[in-house]
Amino acid sequence: MGEFTLRRPLFSWFPLTFATVVWLFFWILLAAEEVTGAWLGALVVAAMITFFWTLGWGNAIRYGPTHVSVTNLLLTTRVAWTDVRSVSNEDGLTIVLRDSRKLSSIQFGGSLLGEFTGYPSHQDARNALKAAHEKATYGQEPPTTEVHVETRLWWRRPLLLFALVYASFLPALALHQLI
Repeated sequence: MGEFTLRRPLFSWFPLTFATVVWLFFWILLAAEEVTGAWLGALVVAAMITFFWTLGWGNAIRYGPTHVSVTNLLLTTRVAWTDVRSVSNEDGLTIVLRDSRKLSSIQFGGSLLGEFTGYPSHQDARNALKAAHEKATYGQEPPTTEVHVETRLWWRRPLLLFALVYASFLPALALHQLI
């Protein structure tokens, strides 16, 4: 079994669509006419697009046969399945550790709409995580050692995206320098 990724489709695609529209609008604006402060504007737009991409696509819950990880903006928290006590839907999807700490995801957080609809995407994610947890810990006694939580900064993909988005504006920016 490889690693699986859980995302809410609407929560992922809406920010990506918005970022794409902003990128397209700004590119057309740059290509159509010379904009005062365009280099700085391109930096701001690239940062904004990177933020929306990170919010929509970067935030996710990933799990494999031995671990589960939750990425929220630029931080990824990873724990072994043996350190997970339960997975529940308490005001959003929550992973409860053996020491009672809780991991939650921006992607699967609580919402008013979710309260009315019963969190269908949260239920599916919870069922997938519960099944993976049961499979990973089947027949094992919970360890008595301290819970190990690994937290790391998730920066490479957002930085690469920022550089690519900014680089995509360079032809339009250079066009007015040549004219």
